Amino acid sequence: MLNYVHGGYQSLFEKDLLIKFENGFVVGERIRDNSEEYQKRLLEDEYDIFAPDKPDIVEIRNSINVDPSDAMSYYKRGDERFIQKLYDKAIDDFSNAIEIDPNEALFYFARGMVKNQINDYVGAIADFTKAIEVDPQNTWAYNRRGLMKILLNDNSGAIADFSSSIEIDPLNIDAYTRRGYTKGLINDNNAAIADYKKVIEINPEDAEAYCNIALIRSHFQDYSGAIADFNKAIEIEPKKSFYYFYRGNAKAEVYDNLGAIDDFTISIELDPVVGFGYVERGEIKHQIEDYNGAIEDYTRAIEIDPNVAQTYSCRGYTKRIIKDYVGAIADYTKAIELELDIKPCWYYCERGDVRLDQQDYTGAIDDYNKALKFDPEFVRAFCGFGEVKRAQQDLTGSIEEYNKAIEINPNYSWTYLNRGKTKSEQQDIVGAIEDFSKAIELEPPNGMAYYLRGLAKIKFGQKENGCLDLYKARELRYEKASVAINEYCDDAIF
Repeated sequence: MLNYVHGGYQSLFEKDLLIKFENGFVVGERIRDNSEEYQKRLLEDEYDIFAPDKPDIVEIRNSINVDPSDAMSYYKRGDERFIQKLYDKAIDDFSNAIEIDPNEALFYFARGMVKNQINDYVGAIADFTKAIEVDPQNTWAYNRRGLMKILLNDNSGAIADFSSSIEIDPLNIDAYTRRGYTKGLINDNNAAIADYKKVIEINPEDAEAYCNIALIRSHFQDYSGAIADFNKAIEIEPKKSFYYFYRGNAKAEVYDNLGAIDDFTISIELDPVVGFGYVERGEIKHQIEDYNGAIEDYTRAIEIDPNVAQTYSCRGYTKRIIKDYVGAIADYTKAIELELDIKPCWYYCERGDVRLDQQDYTGAIDDYNKALKFDPEFVRAFCGFGEVKRAQQDLTGSIEEYNKAIEINPNYSWTYLNRGKTKSEQQDIVGAIEDFSKAIELEPPNGMAYYLRGLAKIKFGQKENGCLDLYKARELRYEKASVAINEYCDDAIF
């Protein structure tokens, strides 16, 4: 599943970072551009609160021609120029207004907003600070200065500014929301939840606060609590697609696959031009072995945005499962092309795995070596070498490759799992069980590791313990576990 890092307060950032993890490793990421919505909310939520009714731009120009000493005329024209994205000219107008009337906090605030927009965060802080000096009760200036400090990684300073805003106005929802977000950045999650709960206390209909609490609960794997909070958010705002999207992710974590599919479907219906819902729904369909449905969803996501390497990787993996090796290689090749400016190591390894399935050992080794050119210590590539040697029945060589991988990173569970497979083929059942146990220790929800350890224990004469592992593998939705249970465990006593 994709894990989403969400900024909490939606007008905060112009972009969201979306990250995919597999087995504890980041294997893909992408940026979602929210510029248009960001700009819209920026203007509506803050700037316009200070702006008087905007007369026609020609009328404003005429008023300045008539009375060039009128600070408010410069301010009004700067306001219009800001909206038209004429940022340099807007700064000139606000500076002229300040020169005429240096005791008006609004003018400093407005110029700070423009500097914010052109990423001059230091300059923006200076203007918001001046606005506060002129008007110490200006909560908006504290809030905006706090946001600039976040962007400059001064989280403690940001929290201080939001707290000052709250001291002035104890019912300031924006300040609580932003302080909660900032506390989340420094992993003070209980305090973050407390701030979001304060938002709900002030406004019980604030759906976003429930969503933010739910996201924190998801981070701590309290998925049932997260789902309950997403339910409240949806009850308040049933047309917000991303509430269903996040709830679908939480349901997937508790293996409510059908519920997750329903949520992703609603998310797609509410926002059909965003591909993430299709990708997530495709992953769930893959898990329930609806491979054709998964490929259809990935294909739709690619049609919406053909420049996301991760989506091709997902589709390639599903094609590999149904033995469409040509299609899988094509998808991984496209993913590599899209990631060449970063590190396409993972995609080279995935393509190598397909070639391994085809018994094209030379091609597989070539792909694993290409991954190492980008990262000489990429553990996954050494695991690939180990798989090739195991397929060629060079079991000693296979173990050596896995040992190299463990030397580089002793915390990658799949190295132990695959080394355990090789030890099983060597009839080193005790060693295999030890490796499977280590894989489970590093990654407790690894259903395959429980499955393989269960089979190894049964082979070693520990039928009851082995069947317990198989039942755990089935609980973790490892698809082969049920067949093994039917074969080995129907007469076991539990």
